[in-house]
Amino acid sequence: MPLEEVVAKVLGQRTGLEKGIADLLVEREGTEGSLFELGSTYQPMLLHVGTALAPWARATDALKHRQRFFSEEILSLFNRLFADLEVMETPPIGLIDDTPSPVVHEITAGASIFRARRLSSETRSMEGIFDAAPTWLGAPPAHLASAGRMNAKGIPAFYGAGDPETCFAEMRPGIGERVVIGRYRAARHLRILNFTRFGLAESTLPLSYLDPEFATKAHDRLLLNQLHHQIARPVLPDRDHDYLITQALAEYLAFVRRPGFDGLMFNSVQRAEGVNIVLFRASDSSADEAVFPVEWSGEPPAVWETKDVRYESEAVRIGGQFGRYAIEPQKGTYEWYRQFDDQLEP
Repeated sequence: MPLEEVVAKVLGQRTGLEKGIADLLVEREGTEGSLFELGSTYQPMLLHVGTALAPWARATDALKHRQRFFSEEILSLFNRLFADLEVMETPPIGLIDDTPSPVVHEITAGASIFRARRLSSETRSMEGIFDAAPTWLGAPPAHLASAGRMNAKGIPAFYGAGDPETCFAEMRPGIGERVVIGRYRAARHLRILNFTRFGLAESTLPLSYLDPEFATKAHDRLLLNQLHHQIARPVLPDRDHDYLITQALAEYLAFVRRPGFDGLMFNSVQRAEGVNIVLFRASDSSADEAVFPVEWSGEPPAVWETKDVRYESEAVRIGGQFGRYAIEPQKGTYEWYRQFDDQLEP
């Protein structure tokens, strides 16, 4: 586009002064081959997914291998990324949805949240389970809480889902195994950060081209669009340290950011159409007993048994010494990366 069009785009409107400003820019540069020349045309630079993901990769590496506690680098990244969550929303989708959907989601009081637990051979009798279902199916006590995607070992979280099918799938039961599923209800209105909406989310606050940090902020917004993929991706059983970055993220959103959140929503790894819900313990919970904003529905739990397991697979493209993979393109960008020790390199 001509320099005058660039000036209008930067200003965000047409004022009639575009040509005069363009002439002043050319006059100020005053040398051949400079950035601003009359008759030259300009095009916007594409944002690179690799550049956007680099801070997340550095933060992940720092938590794993350099500094796990009291990291100013991690705090600075989270403060920057999540400063404007309240003004982020997905745009309307044609005739299907004519209203934007904010990433800050509200679960209304009384809404159903399902939770499941595998029924092992050592488990007490079914009669005992039904009698103690609200406690037996609830989040584990602190001394039994294992590390998970959104909680560190010893710090329990309430992992649930929006439907029983997703709860069952998340247990990954083998053939013949049984799973107990119970319905809880939100004890009050819950403030939830819905990561399932991050892929298409946009801020209602436009970036200014005149902002000295324009490039950094633009890449941060692209990172937010990619963040759900980073959070919800599968983690192998022997790679629990891959949870460190999401554990830090959850603790930040629950106890550091203000206003904070009661929990998170993200897509299930085990069931494509399912959504997981993780609720954080109340900040005033005691060390011995974590309190979560849910209550038992009063309905008897259901017992499901696995009858069949089906797998879908695809060939993995391998090239060079290390595996290569593609990240889903966003806004016209498409990047390839080399994977080595979970760090992304352009």
